[in-house]
Amino acid sequence: MTSRRSPWFVARRAVVEFMRDDGVDVSASLAFYGLLSVLPAAVALLSLVGVTGQTSALIDLVDEVGRRVLSPERAASLAEVLDEATAYDGAALTLAGGALGLLWTASIYVNGFGRAVNRIYEVGEGRPFWRLRPLQVGVTLVVLLVVGLGLVAVLVTGPVARAVGGVLGLGDDFVAVYDVAKWPLLGLLLMLLLAMLFHWTPNVRFARFRVVTPGTVTALAVMAVASAVFAAYVTRRGSFDSTYGTLAGAVLLGLWLWLVNIALVFGAELDAELERGRQLREGLPAEERLVMATRTDRVAVGKQRRDERDVARMRSLRQRHGSGADDT
Repeated sequence: MTSRRSPWFVARRAVVEFMRDDGVDVSASLAFYGLLSVLPAAVALLSLVGVTGQTSALIDLVDEVGRRVLSPERAASLAEVLDEATAYDGAALTLAGGALGLLWTASIYVNGFGRAVNRIYEVGEGRPFWRLRPLQVGVTLVVLLVVGLGLVAVLVTGPVARAVGGVLGLGDDFVAVYDVAKWPLLGLLLMLLLAMLFHWTPNVRFARFRVVTPGTVTALAVMAVASAVFAAYVTRRGSFDSTYGTLAGAVLLGLWLWLVNIALVFGAELDAELERGRQLREGLPAEERLVMATRTDRVAVGKQRRDERDVARMRSLRQRHGSGADDT
């Protein structure tokens, strides 16, 4: 007979709770929030290139790397698009607007992830805006930094890394060392990022900050597989574009973000079920609901009181204009 403490039981309970909390739909909404950040991120990046005066260098680099990875025609087309996108005045103002837009859209994602984890741990959001918003902005800045480094590491790999290394005059030995050393460093950065999201975004007062948990390890493993598939697509983009058109890139990016967020939400569910097991062993009544300490219940209590007042008013209205019967 399988022990109720076995890993299989915990994993099954995590899957059950994931489906009960609508994890697939929640992950899709988080993926959409992530996609909202793509356009302001592109605007900010192109504006940054224009401000630094490196437009010509970037176009030459993209053209030469593209000719080694893609077909010459597609490389020239991509360089032409970059030339048109960066040929405008007011780059500094556009950079500021793009950076603010990126920060705003990315903070929407962080806020949504916090709500998802609150739902997983069965707590309400009780932190006031003046306390919650600065925390979300701080976490968002760290997320953007790590995601930016991660995308560079994932995209600049294999033939792309060799092409970039050849353009920059770096030897094959340096590129070979980079291809190996970037993965453990990227793994540590992502583990820290996941730990921050799991720890700081929900309204839960955890006993301590843990970088490595079963949930973060599981989420990272699934993210690594999804990222490897995405990187394989990037290196073969020419053949995919010729078959499915430019829409294929956007669709695949959305699918990748969806899978990544499924991994994140399931990782949080796994940690929650492990916390449930710990509470049960300590004799806490966590069979149906986790016993979690919140950071603050100020907003949640106020909302509950307003809801109770509204219900009382609606009940009074029904009793005045309805049958007048007492509630049973």
